[in-house]
Amino acid sequence: MYPKDGTVSLVDGKYNFNYNEWQIGQSYSPDFTRALYSKNEAGDKQKEAQSIVFEADKTADVSPLAGFVFEPEPVKTQIANCSAIITEMLPALSSGSVDPIEKVPEFLSRLEGAGVNEIIAEKQAQIDTWMAAQ
Repeated sequence: MYPKDGTVSLVDGKYNFNYNEWQIGQSYSPDFTRALYSKNEAGDKQKEAQSIVFEADKTADVSPLAGFVFEPEPVKTQIANCSAIITEMLPALSSGSVDPIEKVPEFLSRLEGAGVNEIIAEKQAQIDTWMAAQ
């Protein structure tokens, strides 16, 4: 609720915040409810959630690429070009400010023209070389 005086009040039973879930990994409590910290001062729910995550991490699969480090030097120009396009276009695309039917193909085409496929090929070649040496 947004009163005219500019103050904001929490609405009981609602999340009271807005973000994309994927932006904050491992943010759920064990029963998938959100606990406001003011209602959870002892931190019991947070400790319980962390223990579940820590236990799961002990048995998680290790990525076959753990330890691989990409060397961007061979494609630094292409990375700079693609970064400029991403900086220009992604905010409007991800916020829904533009028509995706029109702009996504343009975005992809511009990335291809800037060398995204060369970046992918270089990274794959480095991965293949690294994997052969393991």
